[in-house]
This record gives sequence, C-alpha cells and structure tokens, in this order.
Amino acid sequence: MVKAHGVAARFARQEGPAESVPVTPGFRLTPTYASLSERHLPVKLPPLGTLDDTFVVKLPAGAHVASAPPEVHGESPFGSYSVTVEQQPGKVVVHSRLTLKVLSVPPARYVAWKQFCADVDSALTPR
Repeated sequence: MVKAHGVAARFARQEGPAESVPVTPGFRLTPTYASLSERHLPVKLPPLGTLDDTFVVKLPAGAHVASAPPEVHGESPFGSYSVTVEQQPGKVVVHSRLTLKVLSVPPARYVAWKQFCADVDSALTPR
C-alpha cells in the first residue's frame, strides 16, 4: 500500500461558477489497450492485477458538493471495476477499484474487450 498526502496551490478546474476536481486515477484502458476498431493479433496486457485507489477531497469552509461520480459496479470475464462515493462532513471519499483477470485478449474477443475498456473508462471519468 502506498499512501500519499499533498497540498496544491490549485487543484480544481474552473467550470463556470463551479469548480471540479479529479477523484479517480488518470489511468484509462481504451487509449492504451483498445483504440483500434478491430484486431488481427492478440492484445498483450501487463500483469496489472488490481488497482485500488481512494481519493479524499477535503472541502474548504462553505463549499458544498454539487455532484459526485455515480456509484458503479461492473464485471466481465476480463475483470471487474467499481466506484463508490461517501460524503462526510467537510470531505468526500471516492474509492475506485479495477481488477484485470487476463493477460491476453484474442482477436475474436476484441469487441467485448473494447466494450469492457469503454465501460471502465466511463466509470472512472466523472469529476
């Protein structure tokens, strides 16, 4: 387990009158492992295993949460993923988990793999 704590002068992105912050890892499957429309060779994956991240966003005094990522859970033969959100006084805790069960995806399974990647990326995108 790696635990990191940081302070940044500016972490949020201005979006009109509101600000948003990233609360999931920046890792996305589709651009790296499923960007083609079809495959003729297997997709080789590194042994990623499980990525388990928890983001805790402490809210400044007077701030409130306008929206949070939706809670989502998904599973397929390729792996599983989830995002859970817990709002507590003065902070929001977002836990994301991605488990990959395969090291190689044959061309015949590429369309299903590409959909799994898109589903995972969609779950991890909301700020």
